[in-house]
Amino acid sequence: MRSHPKLDQINLDFLIDAFAKAPSKKNFFNSFFTNLAGTDNLQKQIEAGMTASEIRASWQEGLEAYDVMRQPYLLY
Repeated sequence: MRSHPKLDQINLDFLIDAFAKAPSKKNFFNSFFTNLAGTDNLQKQIEAGMTASEIRASWQEGLEAYDVMRQPYLLY
């Protein structure tokens, strides 16, 4: 077995910390980041100074809607 703990959520702390320490915040994010994230919402949240917990909490409604939507497709 692995000696590392199982991660049950994405760790945004390193990204938030890197942005906070970046000498040029204007050039920190690029279009590739937006492609990876899917939208520019995460970038805007980090730029607004939201914490990792606040960002994850903002995803909750969408995650709950996804859980409801996927139920008919679960085989077991």
